[in-house]
Amino acid sequence: MIKVLEKTDTLLSLVAEHAPVSFTELQSISGLNKATLSQILKSMTELAWLKRDDDSRFRIGTRISSLAGSKDINLRLRDKCREAATRLNEELNELVTVAVFTEGERRVITKIEANHLVQVNESTSSSPILMFHTATGLLLLSQLDDNALSIFAGRHHLEAQLAEHRENLDQTRRNGYSKLISGQEDSIAMAVGVYDKSGRMIAAIGFSAPCYRFTLEETAALALLNKYAKEISF
Repeated sequence: MIKVLEKTDTLLSLVAEHAPVSFTELQSISGLNKATLSQILKSMTELAWLKRDDDSRFRIGTRISSLAGSKDINLRLRDKCREAATRLNEELNELVTVAVFTEGERRVITKIEANHLVQVNESTSSSPILMFHTATGLLLLSQLDDNALSIFAGRHHLEAQLAEHRENLDQTRRNGYSKLISGQEDSIAMAVGVYDKSGRMIAAIGFSAPCYRFTLEETAALALLNKYAKEISF
């Protein structure tokens, strides 16, 4: 492969995952030297593959979006997530959410509530701190390497939270799924990944339930989550 194309492809992936991202952050994540990175970013911006905000942070540009047909892909993903989450909710009768990590934020694209008087209320806010306090957020965050995690925490002034939840993140990465017990064992939340054909995690699907009501064994809960995650994966 031509080296400059390989580097360009790497930068596109990094910007898509971390946007809005600064030059310094890109240099740290990519490992490219300053001169090479500057030259490639300049060309990518001129071609509208990337766009540069007023504060000099980079995002995916309009040319890439139009060539990829990203709107259609996103709509298809959203529809599949909604269908799978609805069926999972019907089986569990507990809160089900599907979230993605885009432009440095957790974004809930589907939320189906339980048909109970008492239920867990999971926020759909994209606040960065919720990455540590939701099962979908924790799983998505665990996909970042240590360098990217440090940049994420530094950008949002969450260094203390990263240190506090480091062990949980490492455990999530090892397990391949997330599990959170909140309060005085008041609620349980679990999430598994949704993957594309290349094996890259593109979303997380999970549930939240009061502990007193949720009696399903962990292995059975994981099997159910994975069943519907596979329906979304493409």
